[in-house]
Amino acid sequence: MQPARPKQGRIGQKSALWSTAPGWRKLVIGSGVLTSLAVSTPILLPRPETAPNTPAASHAFGAPTQSELTQQNCRSQIPDAPDHLTARVTHFVPSEEALAITRMVEAQLGAKISPAYLPLGRASIQPLPGGSPTIAAIPANVIVNIGDLVEVSTRYRDGSLPCHFFPWTINRVIDHKLN
Repeated sequence: MQPARPKQGRIGQKSALWSTAPGWRKLVIGSGVLTSLAVSTPILLPRPETAPNTPAASHAFGAPTQSELTQQNCRSQIPDAPDHLTARVTHFVPSEEALAITRMVEAQLGAKISPAYLPLGRASIQPLPGGSPTIAAIPANVIVNIGDLVEVSTRYRDGSLPCHFFPWTINRVIDHKLN
């Protein structure tokens, strides 16, 4: 007696489409991969409360704008208005050194220099009486020499750009150095 052989029907037959058409295999495997990605995508996307505000959504719900949020997140203790001091110009600072000092100050303050002041020349100044030496930007319309007595504005917040500041700046020459 021979063991009973199962009938060859759909279950027992090898699928010709699966074995002869690699395109179908790729389609089935690809759909499985895409399905698993679609299921895991919500995990990868930021949550609504952490997503950045869009301007339309901000204005519609009365939420702060992106620049207001940046200004609030700017924790630097920079005054809103400058002090005006008298100082003596001690020497001119090379642009590479001025840029290095500026980057160091930006890192300490957690704020950036106002872009219009970045390319200006710099002079080392000694605030009077007895202040700590610092560097100050020299505007294009101001001509100074070493030894000149000048009026300077101290560093203060740039209200038009969030987390930016105006650097120490020479405003005018009070007295030229006598030769």
